[in-house]
Amino acid sequence: MPTEREIWEPVVLEEGQRVRIRLSGECNGPRVCHPPKQDGMTGEVTLVPDGRFSPQFWKETQANGHRYVVLFDEPYYEPLLHSSCYAGLYAGSELIPLEDN
Repeated sequence: MPTEREIWEPVVLEEGQRVRIRLSGECNGPRVCHPPKQDGMTGEVTLVPDGRFSPQFWKETQANGHRYVVLFDEPYYEPLLHSSCYAGLYAGSELIPLEDN
């Protein structure tokens, strides 16, 4: 697996920063898949995993470049997961910083 140093990011985000999600087809794979509804959603970056993810899942997604957790402004119900979605994991290239910080 690549190390964190091998992953290019167009921007380095800070905890508490507001972002808009712009999904990338390159990021849909066996370990990370973003529901299309998340494209365009807004939220706040948190860099600290909050217990919703197992340590192994967190380690693997960070290795694949998905090191940002975004807490959604408006949680939604995801039928494929049969639950509400409050946050998601994203790569830096999938997040656009908002100017209203």
